[in-house]
Amino acid sequence: MNIQLEKVNIGMFGEKISGISKKTIQHMEQLCDSFDKNEIFGRSRVEEVTGLKNTRASLFLKELLERNIIQKVTGHGKGKYTFFIKE
Repeated sequence: MNIQLEKVNIGMFGEKISGISKKTIQHMEQLCDSFDKNEIFGRSRVEEVTGLKNTRASLFLKELLERNIIQKVTGHGKGKYTFFIKE
């Protein structure tokens, strides 16, 4: 079986990334490189990928959520997200 997983391209977010610090964009790029397009992730995975501590990782996720870059996922436990990508 050949399953091709699509990686997220940060360019897909367009104007949603304007006004974000360079460091935050670097962390977003790390997430895009590490997670597949429809992969579900939480704060602990963000900490692993970016090296952020738990409080900063939570604030990072909150910022991405407010900018509609990620969306909450239900049915997979508390605090799970996936990228918000319009097809």
